[in-house]
Amino acid sequence: MTLHVYYRHAPVRRLGIKARPETFSYAGCLENLACTLAGPLADGRAVLTLVFDGSTAEFADDPLRATFDSLLARHVCAQVPPRIVHVTGGDQRKAWRACIALVSADVDAGRVATEDYIYLLENDYLHVQGWFEKFEELRRSRIRWDYLTFYDHLDKYPELTDLPDARRYTRLKSRVFCAGSQHWRTTPSTCATYLLSRRTLLRDRRLLGLGFYDYKLFTLLVRCNGRVLLSPVPSLSTHSMCDFLAPAVRWEWR
Repeated sequence: MTLHVYYRHAPVRRLGIKARPETFSYAGCLENLACTLAGPLADGRAVLTLVFDGSTAEFADDPLRATFDSLLARHVCAQVPPRIVHVTGGDQRKAWRACIALVSADVDAGRVATEDYIYLLENDYLHVQGWFEKFEELRRSRIRWDYLTFYDHLDKYPELTDLPDARRYTRLKSRVFCAGSQHWRTTPSTCATYLLSRRTLLRDRRLLGLGFYDYKLFTLLVRCNGRVLLSPVPSLSTHSMCDFLAPAVRWEWR
């Protein structure tokens, strides 16, 4: 089994201004991913593709360039070294469609094997050490799931936040599972960062390719199509926005 990570990034000037933790940086998030995946990247259990929505010239001037070059140098002898693929989107929805098209092309070309998994990852997530091993525990368990997020979204805890989205979940009920050393629960939605199997991608790629985002996408997948989405308790990653940090974990971007 190989986990194929498709890491989506765009020129920083196009990403807008958001309320970030004081020590946040896009380079720090990529470095965190590289550190928490160091072993799997080296031995072929994980493969990284940086999907950059922009030109070669734009990437040359991007703050992420130095971090990616360092990552490539560290893993140049890996079974499958990290690669960068340029797409032309221009906005978030078009870039998402281009990323799904790239993943589909890799599947059709045989780069993603039958037993492999795909992790569609935005550029502003932080992961805890050991998250890949927690995923392995879940994968080997008898728990049934279709989609997986490593982010225990704060909006599922309306007693902890005044976020408007949390009002949807005041009566939320979940099934709770245990796989090895980690608890997981069913959840109705997540952001545009999630993991799925090759089989699930082939089954749902027409819907995924439409460019629906976040809540709307998972409303269709979970409520209408009966897919099962799991999230960890406590969280194994967080979206790096001040008002949305996953609870019960002390997050450090340094």
